[in-house]
Amino acid sequence: MKIIIGTVLGSVLITIIFYIGLLITDKVLLLNIKRKEGTIVSFPVIATGILTFLGWFIICINGQIYRSIIELSLVFFLVCGMAVLNVIDIEKHIIPNLVLKVMLLLWSVIVGITIILDTGAGITLACQALAGGIMGGTVFFLCYVLSGKRLGAGDVKLVFVMGLYLTGQRIMGALLYGVLLCCIYSIVQLCRKKIGFKDGVPMTPFLYMGTVLAFIIL
Repeated sequence: MKIIIGTVLGSVLITIIFYIGLLITDKVLLLNIKRKEGTIVSFPVIATGILTFLGWFIICINGQIYRSIIELSLVFFLVCGMAVLNVIDIEKHIIPNLVLKVMLLLWSVIVGITIILDTGAGITLACQALAGGIMGGTVFFLCYVLSGKRLGAGDVKLVFVMGLYLTGQRIMGALLYGVLLCCIYSIVQLCRKKIGFKDGVPMTPFLYMGTVLAFIIL
């Protein structure tokens, strides 16, 4: 019962923080995301809020993530950051460096505290995180080059940050699920003649869903 109550409260909290973070980012960067009476209201915002709530609920419901406050914190901030980026990428087709820098700062603080409290565990976590960042960043950088830079540079930076949070244990799974979902979506849209072969699609929504799936499956 405690796990269920904590998970529900956590799901509500992470959804609220996602929305507040989106409001702040929109105001600071002057993104002008669709607004109504002072609030940001659009289908991507509502859909991302639902995905964030359900994603966090499913990730946490088995209770395993509560065994480590470090992992809990890392997953929480990763999901929050990617939720904000998800809406921005859909609405504006950009991945702001400001959000990535905040995510990097939060990661550095969590890993730094871990090293102070438990040097061995902290160094191990840092090494695993760097391995994940290098692996994911290298894969997407190669895709960026081979695609003739049709893949956004922001996607490469995002995947590097994702790798730091996911570590080498989950980053490749998140990318695999994300790319598969992107391919399925693109094929469906091509068949419906909604996009052409030269058209691009925002990658963040699929990377976000791939990340959630990686925590659930792996």
